Amino acid sequence: MSRCRLRTRKVHNYINDAVAVIIEVRQKMYYCRHAEWYLTVSIIIRVNSNRIRRWHMDLQKSLRVKTGHNACFVFEGEADYPRSLELLLSLEKLIYRTIGPSSIDTVPPPSGTHETSEHDPERIINLTQDYNEIPAWPNMLTPVFDGTAGEDALLGALLEGRVPVLEILAGPSREVVGRVVLALDEVHSVRERFESVVAQLCRLLIKVLSAPQRTIPPIDRHSPSSRPTLPSASRYSARLVSSSAVRRAYQLCLFSPHWRVGWRFVDDGGVWKSHTLAGAPWNDIADPGFRFYADPFPYTFGGKTFVFVEEFDHRDGKGAISAIPFDERGQIGPAKSVLSEPWHLSYPFLFEYRGEVWMIPESSEDKKISLYRADPFPSQWTFEVDIIDDTDAHDASLLQFAGKWWIFATVRDELGGATDSLSIFFADELFGPWSAHPRNPVLIDAGGARQAGQFHQCEGKLWRPVQDCRGGYGRALGLAEVTILDEHDFNQVVHTVLRPDVSWPGRRLHTLNRFGRLECIDGSRNSFRFRAEKRWISTRASVMSPLH
Repeated sequence: MSRCRLRTRKVHNYINDAVAVIIEVRQKMYYCRHAEWYLTVSIIIRVNSNRIRRWHMDLQKSLRVKTGHNACFVFEGEADYPRSLELLLSLEKLIYRTIGPSSIDTVPPPSGTHETSEHDPERIINLTQDYNEIPAWPNMLTPVFDGTAGEDALLGALLEGRVPVLEILAGPSREVVGRVVLALDEVHSVRERFESVVAQLCRLLIKVLSAPQRTIPPIDRHSPSSRPTLPSASRYSARLVSSSAVRRAYQLCLFSPHWRVGWRFVDDGGVWKSHTLAGAPWNDIADPGFRFYADPFPYTFGGKTFVFVEEFDHRDGKGAISAIPFDERGQIGPAKSVLSEPWHLSYPFLFEYRGEVWMIPESSEDKKISLYRADPFPSQWTFEVDIIDDTDAHDASLLQFAGKWWIFATVRDELGGATDSLSIFFADELFGPWSAHPRNPVLIDAGGARQAGQFHQCEGKLWRPVQDCRGGYGRALGLAEVTILDEHDFNQVVHTVLRPDVSWPGRRLHTLNRFGRLECIDGSRNSFRFRAEKRWISTRASVMSPLH
């Protein structure tokens, strides 16, 4: 064979091999596009074929990025869906002038489906409402809203003005392996609330898939929601208009919210012992009406006792820290400002370290957790250091426990809220370096996330007062036992929920602190604008009078 023919044959062989490789690559690319499960599927997501929403696609991407799982959709039969609700969502979009894509938007179904079998993927995520009609596979996770599967239950609860309890059920036994109790005070429309809930659902599913499975004890919850209908959508629209009018009239007549501080001397265990507000009567700290006091922290140092509070002026909408002097009989003088910054300050958490008094005021507007030192106590406070930066933290509370320093705070981020998302930070020394807990947010629960004062240690147990915001911000106070706290895990159990009663009338209760015999709480009262403004004018006239 001539040398020329040999070269020609080799070239042909090379071309044939290249064509075979190209065909194989194109086939694999086809399967990747149209049947992604063909290669590495490990999760199947069951959805209704006529209810594919943008958040389903976001969930698929998040599973791949954050857990390494490749997910594929299974499209089930069409679900009966009331068009009235879609009309309401479109109307809300116009009223609230919502622009841009939303997680609730419907999208075309992605290409490629997958027939399930017993040998299929590691996990099945069921997002349909037919939980009772399908086999309960051992590896199936089903989100439920107040115990009912499917987004109809979520939308039905939102139309009723409620925020449902979100849970993840696992396997045939339907054990609860994840739970979120959200506070949605910062969003008002059904569309915005739906977006918030499904965002937390995605986060919860990722956490359940990434962490060792743990059964969560049952809780009391609302009865199952009815599915959304035209009458329920109409009632919601009517409530939306009427409640807006009532809220506007309320704001015109009253300063709201208007907090008040209560105090008393106790010789026994007080609230932490009795788990009630009963006992010695509570005394109010008077305020001028156009300002209020909240977040009381009593503290004694150098033989002097003061109650540190947030002092908030309704006229400029900014809080500062003030101190109110006390002796063994009670309040002996007016509140005096001791710390002010260009941003809002509140929740003056106090503690002693190396013979000096320190404060961590809430400064969430500044996106920092900062340390101030008394110099001298109580009238002057010097900024020392920002121990945690770039964090929108609320009611940061410090604790020394098990050889470490801990900070508990609710953190607002792209998913968490200021009243329902608890994060923990820890360090070997007060000045750091500080590390974020690997399970942050360790708790998403409107009924027990946000701190309500100093920690309490008794008989070897660690307790924390918590704000119960399930009925709105600061509506009740919970007493929670911390059962697990280390660098890897956290858990708590709320044993008692205290609400305003005959001992402490009002609509709110959200702080509990004690130092020595002095025990303090706070709540709310009505402050009529015209009375407060009249009192303010009288005060100004008295100060400016030449007789004074």
